[in-house]
Amino acid sequence: MTEKYKIQEENQGNGLYSFRKEQTEAELVRYHALLKLGRAAVLSVLSENELWLIFDVCNGTMFCADTLLGLWMGVEDGCRLDGLDRKWDVDGPALVEKLKAADSVTTFALVDAIEQFWRADQPQEPLQTFAELDEGVLRRCGMNFIEQLRVEYASRS
Repeated sequence: MTEKYKIQEENQGNGLYSFRKEQTEAELVRYHALLKLGRAAVLSVLSENELWLIFDVCNGTMFCADTLLGLWMGVEDGCRLDGLDRKWDVDGPALVEKLKAADSVTTFALVDAIEQFWRADQPQEPLQTFAELDEGVLRRCGMNFIEQLRVEYASRS
């Protein structure tokens, strides 16, 4: 038996494991409550076309906590370099300003919806993704997505 599993067994035996599990569950409940508030904020300031533009820009993007607050930069580049503001009939500079002004909770919720949108098995619309998340529809795991990319890459080698 490895040291890792010995520690887990010891923690389970003394109640520490149970405490950590309960604490993690409580934190997830709070996090999902914050995301729901953030989604409401997103929908109160962004139009459907603005969402489509943002989702379009983020196709293939992998976010991490250190980079997601720079979402506005990708949108700015997408408008300037690829004309996505014209494609989606959106005022690009105004959208960039909205994203710059968004608080962290709103941005985290938007990025969460973007990730869920691009992991969907069937094509859907951004507003449908927001509705599913608010209804508590089973979330699509990012690690499965990353694992799929790893397997695809390995099969090409």
